[in-house]
Amino acid sequence: MHFKQYKKMRICLYSDAALYGGAEHYLSLLAEGLQQRGHSVTVLMREHDSLDRWAEALRRKDVGVIRRVSGYGLVRWLHKARPDVMHINLPGPYNAGCGSIAALAKIIGVPVVVTTEHLPGSIGSARFRLAKRLYSAWIDAVITETRTNVRYLTELHGVKPHKIACIYHGIDARQYECKVGRRTNLRKSLGLGPDDTVIALIGRLHPQKGHDYLLQAASRLKDSYPLCKYLFIGEGEWRRELESLVRQLSLQDKVIFLGFREDIPELLQTVDILAMPSRMEGLPFVLLEAMATGLPVVASDLECLREIISHGENGFLVPVGDSVALANLLKYLIENRYLWGKVGQKARETVMDKFSLTSMIDQTEGIYRDLLKKNSGPRGKLL
Repeated sequence: MHFKQYKKMRICLYSDAALYGGAEHYLSLLAEGLQQRGHSVTVLMREHDSLDRWAEALRRKDVGVIRRVSGYGLVRWLHKARPDVMHINLPGPYNAGCGSIAALAKIIGVPVVVTTEHLPGSIGSARFRLAKRLYSAWIDAVITETRTNVRYLTELHGVKPHKIACIYHGIDARQYECKVGRRTNLRKSLGLGPDDTVIALIGRLHPQKGHDYLLQAASRLKDSYPLCKYLFIGEGEWRRELESLVRQLSLQDKVIFLGFREDIPELLQTVDILAMPSRMEGLPFVLLEAMATGLPVVASDLECLREIISHGENGFLVPVGDSVALANLLKYLIENRYLWGKVGQKARETVMDKFSLTSMIDQTEGIYRDLLKKNSGPRGKLL
């Protein structure tokens, strides 16, 4: 039977995250896109205050949300809901609890269990690596967002190559088109001047994201470029440490902490350069969003980011952890503003050509359908 004959699927998307970040944004885009295609989608998430806004945003899009689902409660819910697909979102590779969810779903009778691995390159303990290998037997397919991650999954975690699908993240680039006239008003609302050079770092406040490297670079630039301002957009456990570092470096009048924001497309209109000095990454959505806005991006020279950025053409790469190189590259861009439009246009073209939201959802939906054809008996017939 051709998979197009299958119509509506019951899809459960599972997250055990305590905070909203890039991995959860991925799940939101997937949930909303699948729901719009007529599938019945439910997101299972933790009962954390930090996730309340995410839950409400999903409900506004008619996506089902279930919270406090674990242990016997999860067993009861799976028996009652009987999803056709259980898709487990793994922001990191050593979520042994999530692996046990895969086994539980299969034992109960869910025909298809899929995971998405966002950061398989991180190294965990031998115990967690063993648990990951054991639980992989219950997983039908593993989605990851870069070819670099495919290698990590096979070499570090022993995932069989035929189980892995590389699906690039995608966005709706139309949401990030420049809106004439918005920039001045938005800047004024943030306390930024029209002549300021605004450099943003968007992501949770966590050592992984390299805020400290950007602050060290900013300290080197502050005397020569007094109109440089830095936006930190995001929330997280490292805020107190970063605020302390801002004071130590005398950057209080340069750095603005905006916290968690839902209006990223609008905020990007106020920015001149996006900085991404991360210690580790998968394929961050904010990178695609900034590129779609037409911004020059300065990012760490990580293997996964080389799949997207060609240095000097559609963005710029600096050695990981090198705040001096970061400061020098920012200085170069500040002094050569003609590059902003040239590189930014190439960046937008890259996203338009290779990273569409429609393609991401098409490919994921196709995996679900192919596996349902393969795995479903009478229990698995779709609605």
